[in-house]
Amino acid sequence: MNHAEGAAAAAAARIREGAKEVSATGKGITSEGAKVLAAAIAKSSSLQLLWLDHNQITDEGAQALAGAMGRSPSLQTIWLGTNLITDEGAEALAEAVSQSGSLQAVWLGDNDISDVGAKALAAATAKSATLKFIDLSNNPSVTTAGESAIADALNGPRRPVRDLALEAMRRELEVVRQQLSAASPAAPAPQKTVMVSYNHAHQSIAFKVRDTLRAKGYSVVIDEEGIHGDFMTWMSRAVNQASAVIVLATREYEASEYCKMEAQLAVTKHKTIIPLIPVGGFAGTEGSWLEIILAGKMWYDVSDDAKFALAMARVLERELSTI
Repeated sequence: MNHAEGAAAAAAARIREGAKEVSATGKGITSEGAKVLAAAIAKSSSLQLLWLDHNQITDEGAQALAGAMGRSPSLQTIWLGTNLITDEGAEALAEAVSQSGSLQAVWLGDNDISDVGAKALAAATAKSATLKFIDLSNNPSVTTAGESAIADALNGPRRPVRDLALEAMRRELEVVRQQLSAASPAAPAPQKTVMVSYNHAHQSIAFKVRDTLRAKGYSVVIDEEGIHGDFMTWMSRAVNQASAVIVLATREYEASEYCKMEAQLAVTKHKTIIPLIPVGGFAGTEGSWLEIILAGKMWYDVSDDAKFALAMARVLERELSTI
């Protein structure tokens, strides 16, 4: 069993165990893995949120998932952005939208869908009593006609798809914030230490991460001004005192020998590694040391302000709350 197959099997097992939220973002899952997940979804009465973005799911996988989504009594939101889905898969998902009695949002940005798929989804949305949002941002072949069809079906103003996507992202962020507030009205226990490992080409984002963590009560170890003197000693102390290491995964980071040493030491010391992706979905060149270190880990897109806010809310809720 390869890594992608293992990730699909693990996610399917969580669904069968009754999980309400399951994430398999960026795991390399193919359509074969999607079929494994579909079989679990079809039998689940608990699953509400499913992240399958940044994978390798084609129309065949989308069709399998659609068959299960249409029958699911509980699934509310599914993320399928940044996959390999075309109009054929979109039409199958449209059928799921029309059949589902629970589905509220479907994220399909960064695929290869055209106005044909957009209009099929719009027609299904118009028949749905539950669907509130469809994201088709960054599908180059979706024109104003497709955007307008979706907007009309959702009974909203005819705004660009990206604007609608950002609005939905902000709504989701508010939900996450409310959940965090309800679950832990006080800040996390102080002095839990997190290291931010980054290349100085992306220092501004690293400092935003630092400030966000400190505002939540975490102690942050970060190279703020450039290390003068014994870098190896500083790096060793920083990694050893940290409970988790946030890595800003970029091409510049991958090319840096110092960043490589930090990341490899964190692996050796069995630290929790949390990848943030500042630029263009980059998570390591194929076959590189960075790809190996990040393999199998959930990574978070921080490429713009809205995505940064949502990603950090998820990091605080899913990753750092357990360290």
